[in-house]
Amino acid sequence: DFLSIADPEIERLFQRLVDSEYLVSLASSQGAMLLFRCDYQYLGELAGTGVIPGSIWTEDRQGTNGIGTCLRVGKSVSVVGSEHYGAATQDLTCLTAPVFGGKGAIECVINVTTARSADIRMNRIVQSIVERAARRIENGHFGRLHRRNLMLRILDNAENSDMAEEGQIAISESGLILEGTSQVARLLKQPVDELVGTSATELFELDTDLSEIRPGTPI
Repeated sequence: DFLSIADPEIERLFQRLVDSEYLVSLASSQGAMLLFRCDYQYLGELAGTGVIPGSIWTEDRQGTNGIGTCLRVGKSVSVVGSEHYGAATQDLTCLTAPVFGGKGAIECVINVTTARSADIRMNRIVQSIVERAARRIENGHFGRLHRRNLMLRILDNAENSDMAEEGQIAISESGLILEGTSQVARLLKQPVDELVGTSATELFELDTDLSEIRPGTPI
């Protein structure tokens, strides 16, 4: 179910970056590469570094690396060149972002890898693209999990329709907050776990009768 949501986003990310010689992959919370996109002409070169489907990239197996370090610290990381522990990967640049699932746990990690040199500015641009893709997957999965609940969408700018920018909160029929995505804490400047169980109507001063809204409808 999760991979059916992630796969189209990984494909879009790959199509956006392929001309710049990036491999795009999605690893499980155990560090295993599950989804893998790479232009055939670079596949042999990257395979020689061990970056292949099914490979395991936890820190206890590989030392410092994009996927494993992202899983350990729980946030986006870039691991460039000799920052990698393994000798075979020290010519690579890896830019990663976690995708959070239920209760704030990391569901998977998006990783983009290139063997070509890139400056700090380019790495920051690509890192931002990867992070936005991760949030779109998270929000898509969150919406699927809570399709039978009321859903509150939170945006800095109401005219911005990009799913990567929004936070989502699932609300019970009685108006209590059940769970929220990782963006909610940034947008509301309050940890999500502190919001769980509180009244959404009171918190957001809603004048809507929640009992009249069909479950699954965004507010």
